[in-house]
Amino acid sequence: LFAAFAIVLLPTRFSSSFLFAFSPVFPLLDKASMDEEVLEVLKTLEPAVEDDLDCDISTQSVSGLRPLHVQLMYARELDKQKKFPEALDAYGELADIAAREKSALLEMNACHRAAQLHKLMGEYSESITMYHHVLELAREQKDMRTIAECFLQLGHLNLNLAKKKQREEANHVGKDDFLSELLDNALSNFNSLLTIAQTIHDGRAIGEARKGIGLVFSIKRHFEEALKQFELFSKRASNSKDGGTPKLRANAMQLQADVLTKMFEGDMMGASLGSNKDVFTRIMDLRWQQAACATEAGDHLLVMDAYLRLAHLYEVAGSYLDYRGVPKAKDMLQKIIDLGKEHNLQSLGVSGARMLKKAADELDRLNNAGCVIS
Repeated sequence: LFAAFAIVLLPTRFSSSFLFAFSPVFPLLDKASMDEEVLEVLKTLEPAVEDDLDCDISTQSVSGLRPLHVQLMYARELDKQKKFPEALDAYGELADIAAREKSALLEMNACHRAAQLHKLMGEYSESITMYHHVLELAREQKDMRTIAECFLQLGHLNLNLAKKKQREEANHVGKDDFLSELLDNALSNFNSLLTIAQTIHDGRAIGEARKGIGLVFSIKRHFEEALKQFELFSKRASNSKDGGTPKLRANAMQLQADVLTKMFEGDMMGASLGSNKDVFTRIMDLRWQQAACATEAGDHLLVMDAYLRLAHLYEVAGSYLDYRGVPKAKDMLQKIIDLGKEHNLQSLGVSGARMLKKAADELDRLNNAGCVIS
């Protein structure tokens, strides 16, 4: 998203969101305080043994490095060893030292990595608090791209909390003020991202903002506005100059098909779409595009999702396919099973395993149906 800032895509547990983050190596260091010596140390840093990590960092200043530099290496090493709680403490101390030494950029990067770690650990509220602090520091630096990055992360964090709240209170009757507040916060964050992205002419960020706004509207059940935003996201995802990729295009097709299905799910469930044949055809086309783009991207989960949705569409197609949809539904389900056989089940993860099981169950149900028109 923000290539000029050496951003890398970090592995996370959050599949609903396309999340970007700065490298924990801190490629951008405050030139006023981080000299060539420490840059060379960071470049050649090797994993330390446990005894090295446990020593008092204040005694290491005799090596010629200031405590600030040593603390950076200490935090980074804990991070590399995936000792995230300890790394959080180390980055917190690093931020304090950097603040005292007026190393503003290093303080911001330390806080940024702490925000990332909170998120990786599923501590959304703590991550939100930390990202707000990073946002303040970025504003002081007039760092527009980091400000944009913070709004992107804050938007998805609030959205994730809203989804969690929605699942917890699925049977709750009445308006949930906290859920509404989370969704409003997410919408505000994504709108702020959109404004900044348009100002700095970052097409990829504009697309991510549109996607985020659409996700919020979808949860709010404002489906027409959600569809509009997803269509705008799709335009960006289809343009290589805006950072468009096959995976982004597949995701854009998936989101449009999902929201169209929600708009007409009553008719879809009844297997009688009436005047909505055009909608049915559009959804079918979007799912096939999702499958094609996901195949090009090598994203097996998005391919499996498309085939599973297509299987349902074929099954309920009725007169639209001259009542010959069930055999096609079986073909889609078999494709999912074959895809599962071609790949290590562990690589498909929990989501892939669930889709495989659902495909197998659905195929068994259709094969054992009492009457199938073919």
